[in-house]
Amino acid sequence: MNRLALVALSLLFAFPLSAVLYAQELDAEALKRAEAEPLVSMPEPPLGYVVTKHPIVADGKVLGFQVQVVKEGTVSKVLIKVETRDLSQRGPRLASCKAYVNGFAAGLKDAGFQIASFKAPDVEKSTFKKPIVVDLTCTNDQGTTLLVRKRIFFTTKGYDVTVVATDEDEFKSLTQWAAQIEPARSRKRR
Repeated sequence: MNRLALVALSLLFAFPLSAVLYAQELDAEALKRAEAEPLVSMPEPPLGYVVTKHPIVADGKVLGFQVQVVKEGTVSKVLIKVETRDLSQRGPRLASCKAYVNGFAAGLKDAGFQIASFKAPDVEKSTFKKPIVVDLTCTNDQGTTLLVRKRIFFTTKGYDVTVVATDEDEFKSLTQWAAQIEPARSRKRR
């Protein structure tokens, strides 16, 4: 992959998160309470991958967290967005599901990618009792092909698990690993 494509992809994933994190003032106590809440249950990350967790903040409020599972020097990654507002009703779930997919697609377009293939269920008919799986293949003018799988599911929170890779074997491995990610059980229930 050429270096320009790698930089564009890095910016695609890092800049929006940075803007959300640092453009907002945040009550430290609110952040501490939010950070203490378990978000996801997942297996040990694949060899060489590291996990980081960042708050998503707007108007001084923690809206959720972005968990990144990344490996230095590669485009391959798993991005886990956990939206902590109440998403127990179908209407907000539908809106969030569409926003997760459309927002990501817009970011890819802004980074110079075109969607070559798109496979998704009709979310208008979904009950959201099972995860929504969306597969995309994206290309750019430099010949880079991105493989993307989004797995979206809900409790009272929204979970958007996105696997991104340029290598088919890496994509398959990360997709299998990410399929094991599920909501964390509350510490109160343990």
